[in-house]
Amino acid sequence: MKVLGCGALNLDLIFEVEDLEGIRQQGWPLFPGREISGTYEEAVALAAFLKTRGRLLAESGGGSAANTICCLSALGHNCSFLGLVGNDPQGDAILESMKGVDISCIERKGRTAVCIVVLEKKGRDRAMFVAPASFLPEKKVIMAKNRFNHFDLIHFSSLLQEEGVSFQADLAGMQGPDQLVSLDPGELYAARGLKELMPLLKESSLLFVTSSEVEMLTGLSLEEGIQSILNQVLGKSSLSRYFKAMDEAGGGLVVCKKGPEGASAAALNGRVFHQPAKRIESVLDNTGAGDAFNAGFLDGVSRGAHIQACLEAAAEMAAISLTTFGREYLATLNKH
Repeated sequence: MKVLGCGALNLDLIFEVEDLEGIRQQGWPLFPGREISGTYEEAVALAAFLKTRGRLLAESGGGSAANTICCLSALGHNCSFLGLVGNDPQGDAILESMKGVDISCIERKGRTAVCIVVLEKKGRDRAMFVAPASFLPEKKVIMAKNRFNHFDLIHFSSLLQEEGVSFQADLAGMQGPDQLVSLDPGELYAARGLKELMPLLKESSLLFVTSSEVEMLTGLSLEEGIQSILNQVLGKSSLSRYFKAMDEAGGGLVVCKKGPEGASAAALNGRVFHQPAKRIESVLDNTGAGDAFNAGFLDGVSRGAHIQACLEAAAEMAAISLTTFGREYLATLNKH
């Protein structure tokens, strides 16, 4: 499968602290499982503070779509990425972390985005603070447009710049009848609400979300929110003949990630599928587990698997990712 990813490219700095409550008492609103954004200067200040209250565990290339694309590449797919990193050592590190991915559509400009990941020592749940890049890609967009119809799948995650949604919606609008567009909005896109994301959602057939993101997007309960999304925006019926899972779904699918409770998939035709989480002995780092889940699911879709089998593959990939920091688990995939 030929895949194009588009989203933020971050340098992840992963810190461990005793608990997040002590961090919040110092004025940083970090909560388990939540994500906030701010300026680069605030990120630098937070990192300096965390070095006095905890320890730096790892540095890793990050960004939701980038994590998914790197995993799909490790699984043998032909992957490219459209994005932007800075002309700085952090940008060098991110590009180095994307071995196997075509990075010719990644532009270098300004300063690289940073994501501060804070893990609680006991619970191993994480909070994130993101300082986005100042710019969106420009010149390389033309390259992506010229090659756009060569891709089987286009996978998006959030771009925090104000015009990020419209930028991606315009790109998704160029899709052909045989292309699948998937989206993982994350908390920061979901917080903008369904109306603001509508242009991009209308071009998508497959949505990856968490329970809290559904409620953020719609203001409704989980089941009502998922149904509202399916009724209003998802569903490209022309996809049915190309992807078995999308055919089985009736053209649109919302995959809801529920952490230790597993996952579910709600289809446009009313069918619902459930998958328990895979058990592992201990969690080292849950950063990017949802992105690994996405990759496992999309890999199943590409192989012509049914929805239930895609969910099982996704849960397995997420479990593997929980055993290492960042993308370190990718080196183990040939063992599974």
